Amino acid sequence: MSRSMMFHSKIATLMFAFASMLILTNCTNNSWPQFQYNAAHSGQNAASTLTPGTAASLTPTDLYPTSGNDLFNSQIAVDQLYTVRNLFPPHRTLLFADGLYTSSIYAIDPDTKSLAWTPFVMANGSINSTPAVDDTRYVVYATDAGKLYAIDEMQGTLLWYGVVPNQGSYYINPGPSPVVSNGFVYVAGSNGHIYKFDPTHCPNNQGQCQPVWTSQAVGASTFSTTPVVATTARGNTYVFIAAFVSSTVQETYAFRDTDGTHVWTTSEYGGIARFSGSSVSSPAVLNGIVYVGSSLPAYPAIGSLRAYDGDTGTACWNILYLPVLGEINSSPALVMENNQPVAYVGTSHGLQKIDARCSGTGSTLWSNYAGAPTGYSSPVVANTGGNEVIFVGTASDTINGSGTGQLEAFDSNGSPVALSGVFGDNSDVEASPTVYGTSVYVTNQNGDIYVF
Repeated sequence: MSRSMMFHSKIATLMFAFASMLILTNCTNNSWPQFQYNAAHSGQNAASTLTPGTAASLTPTDLYPTSGNDLFNSQIAVDQLYTVRNLFPPHRTLLFADGLYTSSIYAIDPDTKSLAWTPFVMANGSINSTPAVDDTRYVVYATDAGKLYAIDEMQGTLLWYGVVPNQGSYYINPGPSPVVSNGFVYVAGSNGHIYKFDPTHCPNNQGQCQPVWTSQAVGASTFSTTPVVATTARGNTYVFIAAFVSSTVQETYAFRDTDGTHVWTTSEYGGIARFSGSSVSSPAVLNGIVYVGSSLPAYPAIGSLRAYDGDTGTACWNILYLPVLGEINSSPALVMENNQPVAYVGTSHGLQKIDARCSGTGSTLWSNYAGAPTGYSSPVVANTGGNEVIFVGTASDTINGSGTGQLEAFDSNGSPVALSGVFGDNSDVEASPTVYGTSVYVTNQNGDIYVF
C-alpha cells in the first residue's frame, strides 16, 4: 500500500471513529426520549446532576407560549442531536410536545426559544399523548386518534404512518403514548389491542407501515394507557398494560414481545379510573415487578399502588391491607434506594413514598399530606441516592378549595425543596415534568412550556 493510500486509510478510520463516538454520545446522553423516561416508565433520569441544594435555585421561565392554550398535558420529550451527516452544528437540543387543540407536534429549540420546524399537523385529532424519540434513527413518533406517525426529527416531515384503529380522543387526561424499545415502536389502541411496529420494515416515502404484530384479544374492550416493555426476573421480555373492565375491577395484562400472544391476566377489585373511562394509571416496571396505580370511584377517593410478578401476574401484596393513598391518576416513579425498590406516587393527598419490595406489604414510608394534590402529573426523579430530587405537578383541589397549580420538589426524605420561583397564574400542572441535565421542563394549563 502506498503512503498516500495509508494516509487516506488512517483519515477514514479516524473519521469513522469520530462519527461512531458522536453516535454513541447521542445514545447515552441524559435526554428524556419518551413518556416517563424509558420503555419501563421508571420516571428517573439518573444522569441528571440536580441536587436538593441546586434545585432550590430553580426559577421558571416561560420558554415558549402557544396560542389557544395548546400545550398543557403532554410531557415534554427531549433529545440532544449530534449531526453526523455534516458535522454542523455539532449538537442541538430539541423539545417535542403534543398540541391538543391544533393536533400538532411541536419541535422547539430551547436555546433560541423558537420553533425548529413548522408544527407537524396530525390528521385525526390529538389524544394529548407524549411523543417518543428514537435518537438512533432521528425519528419522532406521535399518535393521534387513528394513526401512529414517524416524523423526521431534523426536518419535521412525515416518513411513514401506521393505522391504530379506534384510538379515542382525550381532553384532560393523557392518552396512550408511543413507546420505543430496542428500535421497535409500540402503541395501544382503544379497541383493546397493542400494535408493534418495526421501522426497518417501514417505507420512508410517507406510506403506510403494517405492524409486526397485533396483540391477542383479552377481556378489556379498550386500552387507554401507555404500554410498558420490560424484562422479567426470568429473562422474559413482555409488554404490559393496565385497563379497567368495570368501574370497580382492574386488569393488568402481559403479552410476549416476540408475537403479541397473551401470557397472563390479573384481575383485582379496585378500578383504575376515577369515573368509568375518565382517567387511568399507566403501569411501570422495576426489577421485573409491574406497578399500577388503582383508585375506586368513591368520595373520599380510595386509592392504592398494586404490584405484580412480571412472570406470573401473581400479586405481591394483599390489597386488604394496603394503605389508602387517595385518588391516583398518574404513573409511579420507581427507583432503587439503598438497594431496595421504592415508588413515588402522586395522589389527591399529595406525593407519597412507598416501600415497593414485592416481599413487603406496600407500606407508606412518608406522605406529604401538607402538599397540594396531584392530578394526572406523574412524579419524576432527578439524580440518584441521597442526591435525588423528586418533582411533580400539582393542581387545585376544587372540592376542598385548597392548593394551587405549581411544580413541587422534594428530597428523598420527604422534605420540601422550595424552588426560587413559581408560576404566576397558579394554573394547574396536569403534565408530568421532564428532567434534562440541570433543567426541568413542564407545561401548565395556560398552554405554555416552562423551564426551571
